Amino acid sequence: MHKSQINTVNLLQHSGERVVMRSDFLNLHNDFEFLEENLHQDEIEKNQFFYHTDHLGSSSWITDANGIANQHYQYLPFGEDYVTQTPTGAAVRYTFSAKEKDTETGYSYFGARYYDSDLSVWLSVDPLADKYPSMTSYMYTAGNPVMLVDPDGREFDDPKDEQRARDSQEEARTRVTELNTTVKDLESRDNLTDEENKTLADSKDQVKVLADHIAHLEDMITTKDWKYAYKKVGDKSKTETYFEKGVVIMEYRENSSNAQAHEEAHGYQYISSDLRVVNGYDDNSSYDIGDEAQAYKVQVSYVSSARQKTFYDAVNLPSVKGVNDITGDNLSKSKFMRANYPAFIFDNYKK
Repeated sequence: MHKSQINTVNLLQHSGERVVMRSDFLNLHNDFEFLEENLHQDEIEKNQFFYHTDHLGSSSWITDANGIANQHYQYLPFGEDYVTQTPTGAAVRYTFSAKEKDTETGYSYFGARYYDSDLSVWLSVDPLADKYPSMTSYMYTAGNPVMLVDPDGREFDDPKDEQRARDSQEEARTRVTELNTTVKDLESRDNLTDEENKTLADSKDQVKVLADHIAHLEDMITTKDWKYAYKKVGDKSKTETYFEKGVVIMEYRENSSNAQAHEEAHGYQYISSDLRVVNGYDDNSSYDIGDEAQAYKVQVSYVSSARQKTFYDAVNLPSVKGVNDITGDNLSKSKFMRANYPAFIFDNYKK
């Protein structure tokens, strides 16, 4: 095979960097292989495109590797194409709600079933239709496509609700860090006072309560058995958690994360079967003061010791040593709880 004398190959890549091969005895055949390989790689780069989505996950802009807009899409509320700006012959597989659209039928595949965005209906019955008896099983996102998304054709979901739950997890983790700092500090000392020993034990108990709550929130986010949603109420309104039209509603007040955590604890009680639903409505016979005790443990663990004392003083818990003193038995003795909660939750607790 012919050997070239001193051969130099210069290749200007897309990055602008200059690639130089130099050898005293370089196989000419390999020169061309190198050139072809790098030109092919450059072509691959040119054919890379990136999806940019709106708040519902629908593709809005498609850009190339250089960040230059190549395609633009807008949709009507239920997914029908409104604006489609594309080069001739270009096709995007993932459009409305980031689901793959079949080019022949125009149907979008969500996983559990197909969706026709032109008609704004599903093409088959919702596999979880029995959870939403008040809705037609062909309706997309309960008729609210501007705020809700449907991850797989079974459940509708609001991305803002998941983010609120994630934020609550982060706040709980921050509080756990604070408590662990207290634990580490106290454990490093000798001859703790009785009060310090109480604080040490209670801090450890609160860490466990919050760790469980973080895990419970994750279960609520990922479960396919229950649908959750947050509902904002006025700053001075009482918050509640209840089941309505197939959804567990957890009310919250702005800037009151501990009250929100209280309702989230009740939300998880639907998964744990501490709270039950019968014929589409809350079963009040399953709700008792013990459920409130669990929720207050979480709420109290979210706040500082000074604010915890305010709660303990208000409910007048006997022999308060910490969060584990918040029990159904102790809350049943509280005049504050008796005055602010229905009598049946105390009667149910005795059963």
